[in-house]
Amino acid sequence: MTMLLLVAGHETTINLIGNGLLALLRHDDQRAGLAADDSLARGAVDELIEPFFRPWAEPQTAKESRNQMGIEEERYDANLDRVKKIVCDRLELDEDEVTLTSLFHEEHGSDSLQSIEILAALEADFDIEIDQSQLPRMVNVKGVYEVVAETIGW
Repeated sequence: MTMLLLVAGHETTINLIGNGLLALLRHDDQRAGLAADDSLARGAVDELIEPFFRPWAEPQTAKESRNQMGIEEERYDANLDRVKKIVCDRLELDEDEVTLTSLFHEEHGSDSLQSIEILAALEADFDIEIDQSQLPRMVNVKGVYEVVAETIGW
C-alpha cells in the first residue's frame, strides 16, 4: 500500500508539473505576467491543482479568480460578464450556477452541440471568427474567455 501511494503521488506530481509547464508555454501573456510578478505564483499553482481537488475546495468567486490571474479588473469584468452571459444562455443555466472554472460537460451536463452553439453565439456577438480547433480549450468560462481574448487581441 505504501508503495502504491508513493508511485501515485510521484505520477500525480509529474503530471501537474508537466501540465503546468505546457499551459504556461501555450499562454505567453500568462507566463510573462508570472515572470514579472512573483506574487502571482501562489494563485497560478492553485489554478493548476484546483481541478484535482474540486470536491474539497471552497468555491471561488469570479473576482478572486481574476485577482489570482492578475488581469486588469475593469477590462476583464465587462468582457467576462459578456462571455459568461452568452455561455449561460446557451447552456440554459443561471449565471450564479456557473463559476469561472466549472466544467460545462462534467458539471453542467452540456453536450457537443451546445459547445458549437456557444462558439457560434460568440462569433456573432463579438463579430469574430473562432477556429473550431479551439473547442477543446472552451471547457469552462475561463477557457472561453481566453479563446475570445486571444482572437480579438485583448
